[in-house]
Amino acid sequence: MKKIKATLFLVVAMFYGTILLAQEPGGNVDPEPPRWHSDKGYWVIESNVKTPHKSIVRFFSADRQLIYTENINGVKLDCSKRKTLMKLKRVLEKVVDSYNAGELQKSGTEITTLFNSRKIRI
Repeated sequence: MKKIKATLFLVVAMFYGTILLAQEPGGNVDPEPPRWHSDKGYWVIESNVKTPHKSIVRFFSADRQLIYTENINGVKLDCSKRKTLMKLKRVLEKVVDSYNAGELQKSGTEITTLFNSRKIRI
């Protein structure tokens, strides 16, 4: 009986010890956001499986207001590539800055000139 109690106590102690060791020492630490993440806003890409080289990219400000829309033809946007995400971040920050200055129209060719569909395949 004493061996059963001792074994049970040992198992329970090991269980709680494992739980305590599994905790992070600093508490809940938020992970660092990726480099392509912008605090100024975000973008949404709409595309179709049947027409992958035609997309609509919409840029929103941080307060979820639509500020810019562009139709892209001839380029397949691959959002799994970091290079594409960094280019979209650059366009987003440019669009938000010009929107805040009052110089931006609702649609144009900001992305098309950056991706240049004839030279770069993304």
